[in-house]
Amino acid sequence: MSVTVGVDELLNENNVQIYPNPTTGELTIELINQNNEWLTTILDVQGRTVVEKSFTGTKINLKLELANGVYLVRVTNKNTNEMVMKKLVVSE
Repeated sequence: MSVTVGVDELLNENNVQIYPNPTTGELTIELINQNNEWLTTILDVQGRTVVEKSFTGTKINLKLELANGVYLVRVTNKNTNEMVMKKLVVSE
């Protein structure tokens, strides 16, 4: 599942991969051909930020300590504010 915001604000969702999904606690976010500065935000189902990490490059590995459930992962280009959102399932 992906969430659409405004058409001119979106990254190509095919260029953003999150895996494994579902995850047991470790998550990789990979941006294909997108070497930039990024902000990764993980939101719970109430829209609250539960994780926020900045990184530069094309990949980040996160160790998550989240309760089982469904979350949204938002990846934002810090230079252009383009973003994509993807669903993440945490299941241990």
